[in-house]
Amino acid sequence: MSATLPASDGEAATTTEHVIELDDVHAGYAQFQALFGISLSVGPGRALAVVGHNGMGKTTLARVASGLVVPTSGRVVVGGVDLTGRPTHEFALAGVAHATEGRSVFSSLSVQENLSLTFRQRFGRGGVHPALERVYELFPRLGERRTQLAGSLSGGEQRMLTLARVMVLEPKLLIADELSLGLAPIITDEVYKLLLRIKSTGTSMIVIEQHVQHALDVCDDAVVIDRGLAAYSGPAADHERLFAAFQHAGAADADGLPN
Repeated sequence: MSATLPASDGEAATTTEHVIELDDVHAGYAQFQALFGISLSVGPGRALAVVGHNGMGKTTLARVASGLVVPTSGRVVVGGVDLTGRPTHEFALAGVAHATEGRSVFSSLSVQENLSLTFRQRFGRGGVHPALERVYELFPRLGERRTQLAGSLSGGEQRMLTLARVMVLEPKLLIADELSLGLAPIITDEVYKLLLRIKSTGTSMIVIEQHVQHALDVCDDAVVIDRGLAAYSGPAADHERLFAAFQHAGAADADGLPN
């Protein structure tokens, strides 16, 4: 999917090698400040792990990157265009897809009805069938369960449905927000195999995760968020420095961290 967005008055598009950049971003909710000067970038085909404990600002970062939260200061640049403060749908048009935490499906509708609603809105009635065929090729298990109510799927299958609804739109950047939340370890492993498969297609990713090892297995780079600040920013493979930053952030335990 590609899109060219017009620049607003006084705003010029810039060239960049990054799919997305957050530049000195501060953000929060009313009187609560969640992020304090976060800067990061994701290049084409690369994946960034954003890790940390609950309440550290990870999900706020995800919402800023997809346009759901407007920074109080700083910039969000997507594909070289400054989209700070622009409507969420412009982020989507620029190729940003946000798979949110939890099971974001319509439980009383079938798998196919969930998918059809998304595809009809995006592609029109005539584009629904080709999009469904693409989903069932990428996610054969969903094809087997196309008539089953989404609410009766397993947790892992519901995450799969969430990913399927965004992946057929062919995003340039997938923001995967706590997809392992509430899942058994074996199902979490399956979800992360899907993310690896998605990355292999060339889609860039921001993976928000509390379970560090899963995110590091998928990602090239990593940021450790500690109370709204970047305690570590660098290669995902630099386990020693990442581990030290995570410990310094006051982690009560290091379950899921690499040795």
